[in-house]
Amino acid sequence: MCAYCDEKIDGQPDPDHVTPLSRGGRNDIGNIVACCRSCNADKCDMTLDEWAIDRMSRGKRPLRYVLDFNNPRFKHLTLDPATGSAWRHAIKA
Repeated sequence: MCAYCDEKIDGQPDPDHVTPLSRGGRNDIGNIVACCRSCNADKCDMTLDEWAIDRMSRGKRPLRYVLDFNNPRFKHLTLDPATGSAWRHAIKA
């Protein structure tokens, strides 16, 4: 299942860096989810919040941009307890 659109993925899923490498994200399991090729290409190098705004501006339906850490598919993502941000590799504003 795609982490963002919940559609069944036929074949091999694309690994998506939740915080993009180009934005300071790390290439480790604490920052990667399985997604479909369509969502990975659409998200590109945006953060989840940026992607949600971008999709709204293009009139596309909203997708998951907040990941439920109680869902077993997302338990591997690293939560930063100091900031409460979803990923320890998020760029600080």
